[in-house]
Amino acid sequence: MFAHSLAQDARYACRGARRSPLFAISVAGTIGVGLGVLCSWFTIVNAYLFKAVRLPQPTELHGLSWDSSAQERYKLTLAEFEALAADNPVFARLAAGNSVIAAMPSGQSMAGHLVTGEYFAVLGAPAALGRLLTPADFTSSAVAPVVVLSDVGWRRYFNADPSIVGKEIVLAGARLTVSGVTRPGATLPGDEAIGFWAPLSLTTTFGLPTLATSQERSLFVVGRRRAAATADQVRAWFETWVRQRFAGTELEPVRTRTDSLATRVPLTRATLTLFMLLTAAFGLVLLIACVNVANMLLARGLSRQRELGIRISLGASRWRLIQQLLIESSVLAVPAAGVALLCTFATAWGFPRLVTSTMPAGAEVLSQILAPYDPDIRVLTVLVAAGWLAALLAGLSPAIQLTRTSLVAAMRGQIGSGGRVSRLRSVFVTVQVATCVLFLVAALAFVAESRRMGSAETGLDYERIVTVQAPTALRPAIAAELAARADVAAVSATWRPPLISPMSLLRVTAEEGVTQTAGFMVVSPDYFDALGVRVLRGREFTRAEAEQHAALILVSHATARLFWPGRDPIGQKLDIAPPLTDHQRQPAVTRATVIGVVEDVVNGTLLDGVARTSVYFPTTAADPEARWLLVRTRGDAAVGDNRIAKALRDTHPATALDVAALRQHAAVQVWAFRAFSTASSLPAAIGLLLAFVGVYGVVAFVMTQRTREFGIRMALGATSGRIVRNVVGSAIRTATLAAVLGLLGTAGIMRGVAAISNLRPVISPSIYIAGVVIVVVAAALASLIPAMRVTNLDPSSTLRAD
Repeated sequence: MFAHSLAQDARYACRGARRSPLFAISVAGTIGVGLGVLCSWFTIVNAYLFKAVRLPQPTELHGLSWDSSAQERYKLTLAEFEALAADNPVFARLAAGNSVIAAMPSGQSMAGHLVTGEYFAVLGAPAALGRLLTPADFTSSAVAPVVVLSDVGWRRYFNADPSIVGKEIVLAGARLTVSGVTRPGATLPGDEAIGFWAPLSLTTTFGLPTLATSQERSLFVVGRRRAAATADQVRAWFETWVRQRFAGTELEPVRTRTDSLATRVPLTRATLTLFMLLTAAFGLVLLIACVNVANMLLARGLSRQRELGIRISLGASRWRLIQQLLIESSVLAVPAAGVALLCTFATAWGFPRLVTSTMPAGAEVLSQILAPYDPDIRVLTVLVAAGWLAALLAGLSPAIQLTRTSLVAAMRGQIGSGGRVSRLRSVFVTVQVATCVLFLVAALAFVAESRRMGSAETGLDYERIVTVQAPTALRPAIAAELAARADVAAVSATWRPPLISPMSLLRVTAEEGVTQTAGFMVVSPDYFDALGVRVLRGREFTRAEAEQHAALILVSHATARLFWPGRDPIGQKLDIAPPLTDHQRQPAVTRATVIGVVEDVVNGTLLDGVARTSVYFPTTAADPEARWLLVRTRGDAAVGDNRIAKALRDTHPATALDVAALRQHAAVQVWAFRAFSTASSLPAAIGLLLAFVGVYGVVAFVMTQRTREFGIRMALGATSGRIVRNVVGSAIRTATLAAVLGLLGTAGIMRGVAAISNLRPVISPSIYIAGVVIVVVAAALASLIPAMRVTNLDPSSTLRAD
């Protein structure tokens, strides 16, 4: 009986949609846009957070590490790994590996892993060509060294040569025979750009210390747990093993990690929180769409007052009418789901192409992390569930209000209780405007921040700076070779270049002051000339002072003002507190004297802006910690980059050197933040459009309901302009109140974003004001259009109307 009634209601709803095609298209399009935005976002997230990697039984794969009070994610030595593998009741197989960068004869560098013989048995995926590494390759590699290429490395570096198996290639100056090529995507999360795998016994070939005697913790560990073991058993066993082995040492764990390697991004608390927060933001677009549809259904109910009255007079119950109205909205959700599905497939097709086409030069490796975005059963499930929920939300409230109509009221043309309908309209408008303000303020903040990053004055002349990363033993010689070139203006060494990552911090104490945190840089004497940083007072380091690692420092102008306000900073002392942990890198001095003051510049990322504090220590290219050379070229920047790269390839063909332009690092940061800003602007633009349409629909509905009232008021002398001002003013007041609520929500959400991510946009008062003004003006315009129709009313005709 219920199924028969449901089928009748569905047929009736379809006939109603055919009789009012414009209304059906409006409802389907509105819900479809909101649903499409949400599902497009979920399609991208699903590819990283929920879709499994292309490996057999990926949920059985785990990465093992632990945190101590001093450091996170410890790796293992070879001896520790062998002990771990020998005492292992929960893993079917365990493997370890080391990350390396190998030079090729073409001058390119290829990232790879040196792994134990069980590595590909742990992964479980067969080869696409040839065979993969086995334990026999690990033990016999000194006689016949082999290498396995990834599908990415095979295509990128060897032009997908189908006869590559059995050929010799040169990596890091060593000849290796290609034994096989992996299948596309058959890698662990984070290894999307890896080009090769070679036996771990080749560490010395790739410039690494012999693992048998080395105490360096450089091995990552992956394992495939036994079918009978659970993730909780793996966690308990590994925690017990680590605690027993390292209890009472600085390595004693405060947390063990048995990370699942089933997805590209681990499902941690932080990633899930960020996912839920952003999903809620995109879900708000769907909510605005639902509110718009609710307004449409309320307005349509006004034209169906006699139909509802007749059905009530024939004995239809309130629940029967609610069921009918909900079925109507659900039927219209079907084409809406079709619109959303088209949007989802368009996103899956266009998103990776958009990313690769807008990617700055030098960032091509980022394209390797793009996942297949094809919608799967999860996306379709979210689409169906969200579509049904949207139809329910859009139709339920209007259905309840419309069915509160009595028989007499319905025959008189009165829908529900006027007070309740009015309050419902106010709630609809408030939700729309408040949500729109939230979107707009957040989007304006991110756009303003991306513009600031793109046009920020860094204080650095970095356009002609080439960064070179070279092995420690060769770094001084390479620095001397580059400095002798006629096309090189300066060569500097540094622990960490600017515009790469956030500044390193240490604790310092000025004389008669308090201990506080300050950012620091460790640089060679040529650093300031290379990057165009002016010395405002005092002098730079001398080469002799740098070679001796003298206890001398330069400070930024802001640091001098902060530590010694109103005093001459030259000759002042800074006490350097010991590092909080043995693993924290900082200069080995306890007290340093200021010999110079330099201008304030950006020493972290572009997002960090000009450094609040900067303390500079001396070093040389021979310092093992000075891992970067900054080379300032003469003439055209792009030509200089190519010349330096070619010269280093010709001089050191077997050495893995990483050569890049510093401006490319800055460009990638600007591109990434602009991409995020554009993504945040999309729901803001759609939300504003839907809010405009929603306010228009509500005001139009009000004007329809109050036509007789306006006719009476005009007959009594009210002017059209006064009525228009009254309607628009009411809309502005409601929008302003809603905007205030939206601002409060925005402030709370921004705090949440800052707490769980590195995104900390500074929202100035002007951005808050701009967001409110845009929304209020849009609401005013949306209400003005239907209110202007009042000027065409004929009071006498209105009063004669039934």
